[in-house]
Amino acid sequence: MPALLHRICLKGIELSMRCLRRLVDFYNPTYQLSYPYQENRSRSPREPCDCRNTKANVRLSFQISSILSNVEESCSVFISNIKAIPELYKRATASKALMGISKVVAINSTVLLGVAYSLRRRAPWPVLVPLVQASAIGFLVAVSALPSLNFVGLFRKSRDGYFPWWSHVLHFWYMSMAKGYVYARRKQTSEPAYTEVSNGLYVGGWPFQPSDVPPGNPAIVDCTCELPRSECVRDLPYLCIPTWDSRAPLAKDIQEAVQWAADKKNRENRPIFVHCAFGHGRSVTVMCALLLALKVVESLEAARKLIKDRRPRIHMNELQMQSFEIWQKQHHS
Repeated sequence: MPALLHRICLKGIELSMRCLRRLVDFYNPTYQLSYPYQENRSRSPREPCDCRNTKANVRLSFQISSILSNVEESCSVFISNIKAIPELYKRATASKALMGISKVVAINSTVLLGVAYSLRRRAPWPVLVPLVQASAIGFLVAVSALPSLNFVGLFRKSRDGYFPWWSHVLHFWYMSMAKGYVYARRKQTSEPAYTEVSNGLYVGGWPFQPSDVPPGNPAIVDCTCELPRSECVRDLPYLCIPTWDSRAPLAKDIQEAVQWAADKKNRENRPIFVHCAFGHGRSVTVMCALLLALKVVESLEAARKLIKDRRPRIHMNELQMQSFEIWQKQHHS
């Protein structure tokens, strides 16, 4: 299953690139910009038409072609980097911990790509381009989140929680769907946005509105790499340790977050809010380490029990347990 899923991801990226090449050719300024079957269905899609001579159409055509070419180039570079590291590729396909975000995103991207392919002759470019682009980015995410690769820099999220402007543009549709999914799932469950696990220590999900932020102007530890810093926490102390959903923060990132949060807690007497997307895995891993560092509990089992008694849906998977054990041996022995 892991090897098959990884092949599907790579094939999906290649198929997305093929669709992008067709779109680039179609919207090349040499050929007509408008939908080729609107006025004369007998005309070939590659036959020039009169509208290509207008400055506005040529300018728009160049812009579309440039955007699609940039996306195609990003896909090409990513595939070449993956195939240039045979050992890493082999470990990724053999990994038993491939599920989680890689599986979910790969399935969704395949569905989006199938929809785009089925509409290729009927839908206009404003519909096809977002579908193909979101599908291509989804396949990149599925491969980047493989435990053996774990490339958290795909979106270039900074330590203060912001994305560069080009990342917002290139990944707009994927980020929009990720935020929409978090918002919809939050509304469907009765689980609170945050939970206080000890005095002034909160764990929870991504805050997208002021009511999702604990009281007391807390310091924020963000454990996501796919969700932006919300406006409701713009003026609060903030640290991001980018981590993929269902994956584990690195031991050095856990230590950085623990030191930063402990300093805010002890020196400024600020509450601490550690969050990921839903407050179940990544944030719980960091919170367990923080509880040990602040001597609230004496062991991982006690920390997990303390959090689970107050937030029953938490679950640390095998990768997160291993990362915590590495942090404990290196920094809390």
